[in-house]
Amino acid sequence: MPPITLADIKGKLYLIDGGHRCEAQIELGWSHFDATIMPMGKSEAQWKAASANLTHGESYKKSERRKAFNVFISTKQNKAAGGKLMSYREMAVAFGGDPSHVTIRNWVKADHQLLFKALEKHKGDPSFDVLDTKSGPTEEQLLMERLHSLLVDVVALSKGIESTAGRTSLNYMTTKAYEAIIHPKAYVTTPVVTESDF
Repeated sequence: MPPITLADIKGKLYLIDGGHRCEAQIELGWSHFDATIMPMGKSEAQWKAASANLTHGESYKKSERRKAFNVFISTKQNKAAGGKLMSYREMAVAFGGDPSHVTIRNWVKADHQLLFKALEKHKGDPSFDVLDTKSGPTEEQLLMERLHSLLVDVVALSKGIESTAGRTSLNYMTTKAYEAIIHPKAYVTTPVVTESDF
C-alpha cells in the first residue's frame, strides 16, 4: 500500500491522506504504517486533506465537494500565479473539473457573497485582487459569511421539525449552541428526543 500522509504542524502530526488505508491496515492487524511526513501550515494541511479525494479514492458526494470547495476558498487556493483571483472557469479546473464553472459560480454566490460581488464587479480585470485590497473581505468577514450561510441552512432544515419532541430537542440544541458561542466552551451534541422519550 502507498504510504499515508501526515502533516507536521508545529510538531504535531495530523493525518491528511490515507484514512481508508489506515483502517484497512488496522483490520489486518498492522501496528506500524509507512508514512510521508510533511511540515506545513494549518491552511495547507486543510486543503491537502480536503483535496485528497479529488485526485484518487472514493468520489466526493455533491455536499462533500461543496465543503471541500469552501476549504479551497478559505485556504486561498483560488489565487492564480502572482496572487490574482481565479475566474470561475479557472477555479473549476483547479478544483479538478467537477463541478462545472457554473456550479462554482453558484457556490461562490451562495457561500462567499463578498468574493462573488468582487468577481462579478471586476469580470475581465486580471489585475484585481479583492483579498489584497483594503476594501476586500477580512478573514472574519469570510467566516461570518460562511456562518450566515450555515444558519440559513439550519433554519430551512428546522422547518421540517414539527413534532413537539422534535421542537423541544431543537430548542435545547440551539440554546446549547448559543451558550457555546457566548461563553467559549465546547458544543456538546445531544441525542435527538423522540415522542417515546416523553
